[in-house]
Amino acid sequence: MSRIFLSFPARTLAGLSLGAALCVAALAAETGEETFAIGGVALEAGNYDKAVRDFTVAIDAGYDDPEVYYKLGVAHFRLREFDQAEQSFERLARSRRWAPVAYYNLGAVALARNDRAAAEAWYQRAYQNSPSDELREKTADQLRQLGAEPREKRGALTAAAYIGYDDN
Repeated sequence: MSRIFLSFPARTLAGLSLGAALCVAALAAETGEETFAIGGVALEAGNYDKAVRDFTVAIDAGYDDPEVYYKLGVAHFRLREFDQAEQSFERLARSRRWAPVAYYNLGAVALARNDRAAAEAWYQRAYQNSPSDELREKTADQLRQLGAEPREKRGALTAAAYIGYDDN
């Protein structure tokens, strides 16, 4: 009878019942979601390098929740890695629900680069697209600090009303 070589974990698992072995294997394997959660703890603790690594591993493992791109962008921003932060926030902007948050943060990236015109454009876009009063207030504050007033989005109906307006 030939013997096969099993590494230590495999030998250990071989001695367990199948159900127990599957449980141990599931606990040992980190999923993208778990790595994302670990990255979140690192981000909150101010360990931005670790957060970037964990969020990147989570994405590579197939975790594609928009929040991972938000948090990855925040970690890069705090590390002053503005190109990477911009890429993360641009990816975040693909999510309709997260787009206003992405625009706000793209404004912050532009402002950090001293590009006031781009910052104003991103903040206006965030203001115009946000359903959140809190985000609109924060965005309006940023715009006023730049010397600009927030502008409401002109919808098709509003534009049509202006085109057809006659004050005779």
